Amino acid sequence: MPFRSSNPSSSKPCSTPTFEQDRENLFNSLMHQSRLINQQPENYKSVAQYLAKVASEFDQVKKLAELEKHVDKRDVPRCFPVRCDMLKEEMQKLSQGLASKSLPPLLGSLIIEMFATHFGRLTLDGNSSVDSLPQIMERKIGSNQFDWKNRNVIDEEGQRVVRYAHPIFVRLNRAVSDCHCLQCTKRTPIRSKDHTKGKDRVEHTSPKEKCPSRFGRSYMVNEFTGRLR
Repeated sequence: MPFRSSNPSSSKPCSTPTFEQDRENLFNSLMHQSRLINQQPENYKSVAQYLAKVASEFDQVKKLAELEKHVDKRDVPRCFPVRCDMLKEEMQKLSQGLASKSLPPLLGSLIIEMFATHFGRLTLDGNSSVDSLPQIMERKIGSNQFDWKNRNVIDEEGQRVVRYAHPIFVRLNRAVSDCHCLQCTKRTPIRSKDHTKGKDRVEHTSPKEKCPSRFGRSYMVNEFTGRLR
C-alpha cells in the first residue's frame, strides 16, 4: 500500500495529488485481487495475506489525513477515521475467513470489490465535489449494485451472500454520526425490520440512482448477479 510517511519533517509528505493517486492505485490493486481470487481460487492464501497487509496500513492513512488537515488545512471529514477503522476491521475479518477456508473464494471476490468501492470513496475534502473518484464510487453504490438483499435470491450461494455480505455493506455505507460531509448528509435514514428483535431499526443508505459507474460493473459481479435473478 503506497501511502507516504506521516513524518512532518519530510518534504510535503502527502500533497493533494499524492493522496488521490495513492487511493486510485490501491483501488486498482484491490480490484485486481478481487478478479484474481475469482479466476484462480487457489490463490486464496496470497489474497488473504494481501488483505491483512492493507488492513495494517489504515492507521498510517489516518495519520496522513490528520497531517493534511493541520498542515494543508484540508477539510477532512469527521467520518474519515471512522470509515478507515471499519474498512480495517472488515478486511481483517475477510482475511481470516479466506485463510481458514471458511468463506468461498467467489464470496471473497465480491466483498473485496465492495472494499475497493468504499475505499475509493474516501476523500480528504468532505464538502468538495472536485474529487472525482469518490463521486464515481458514489454512483456505483447508488446504482444498487451491492443491494443483494433485495434481489430474488434462489440458490444457496446467493443466500450466503445475503447473510454475510449485505450486513458488511450496510455497515460501510451508513452515515457517520455528527459528520456533515457530502457523503454522510446525502444518506437518509430508512426503517427496516430487525427480525431478530421484532423491532424497527434505522439504517442509512444512499439514495437510489440510475447512473452507471464509469468503470461499469465488473464481470464477476455480473456473472454472480446473473444467477440471482
